[in-house]
Amino acid sequence: MAAGLSGCVRGTAQTSGPAPVASARLVAPAARVPAPRTSGATGTLAASPAAWPSNSAATAFPQILAIHLTPTVVSGGVTVYADVHTTPEVVAVTAIAGGVSLAVPRVAPGEFAVRATLPPLPPFAHGPYPVTFRARDARGHMTQAAANVTVR
Repeated sequence: MAAGLSGCVRGTAQTSGPAPVASARLVAPAARVPAPRTSGATGTLAASPAAWPSNSAATAFPQILAIHLTPTVVSGGVTVYADVHTTPEVVAVTAIAGGVSLAVPRVAPGEFAVRATLPPLPPFAHGPYPVTFRARDARGHMTQAAANVTVR
């Protein structure tokens, strides 16, 4: 296979030489794949880089790139700020902590931010908690990441 080709091609290819060495059948990672071309009498695969599938917004899965949660030690009455940076195709982010779910509003493509003031918390609620952030794209694909807070 020619150097620099990313992904796979669908079809068969034969090596050049006195006798064919092998035939390979490769499966494409995306539904729309151009047919391989051969160049000259050598039988090597050739393709223009623009013809191959890329990780564009149409084929990419959502990712959470960074979470900024402050403060990380909280108590009742404290305001918590969360900034979540995602890939641009994400359309919704939800924060989940202690069984409570909160939508994180989108402020720009790939940027979500929320501020919430905690209610008074009883002493038995003290301790460490993961805050799980779930990101979803328009096609329904989801991913999640967590940050930790401590309630005192």
